[in-house]
Amino acid sequence: MPYTKTTDFAIKDTYLSGNPAKVVKGAEIDAEFNNIETSFNSIGPFGTAAAANVTTTATDATPGRVLKVGDFGLGGNGANLAYSDANAIPMVSGIYGMSGTTNLPAGTLAGAMIFQQTFNGDVRYQHLSSYSLGKYFVRHEVNAVWGAWVEVATSANSLGQGQTWQNVTGSKVHNTTYTNSTGRPIEVVVSVQFTQAVQAVAVALVGGVFITTVGGITGGWSSMSFVVPAGATYSVGISSGTGVNLTQWAELR
Repeated sequence: MPYTKTTDFAIKDTYLSGNPAKVVKGAEIDAEFNNIETSFNSIGPFGTAAAANVTTTATDATPGRVLKVGDFGLGGNGANLAYSDANAIPMVSGIYGMSGTTNLPAGTLAGAMIFQQTFNGDVRYQHLSSYSLGKYFVRHEVNAVWGAWVEVATSANSLGQGQTWQNVTGSKVHNTTYTNSTGRPIEVVVSVQFTQAVQAVAVALVGGVFITTVGGITGGWSSMSFVVPAGATYSVGISSGTGVNLTQWAELR
């Protein structure tokens, strides 16, 4: 409980000499000390923090120091711990703001936030929240060697989440290269009909890499399915023969 003063000692200075009320009595002093003791006992000992030194900087990791609001990005504005280069963040756990974009994933703007965890002075993990991309990334450093940023799969960027199957047959043809510009992976399913007696073959390419193939002769039907990463090119080509009709092209996007 708070300390409550019993005697107003200051007012005694206003009394004239000879006024009995001007005299400071031992009982009055004892009463004040008793009040102080009662108040102290009600809140308990101050603990070791009362005698400890506070941190000298927002990233002071000296053992035994008392934290201030905002230290390591806790309880304060992350902009107070702002760095223009993600590699320049000190080897100290905390929450940091990015005032620049050096060593951040492409498309990330200043203002991104990094939560950093460190271990043993030579290992750390950085978790990046990019408001400009609406994405999350992670990377790690071991013995001063950084790994690449890796996007974290979420309900916002996983295949099938928030996407629908769309029939795009009318806008797609074989032997033509397209680009997945949706910003997310898509799935492509293509159905073909074979119309020549000699076997014809259709192939799917993603980023110029062979993915799958189907083949057949007159009267045959087949389909192929493949995933196209964000930003990758893709196509369905005829590698052997000409008797292939593209009957259906659908995309989950």
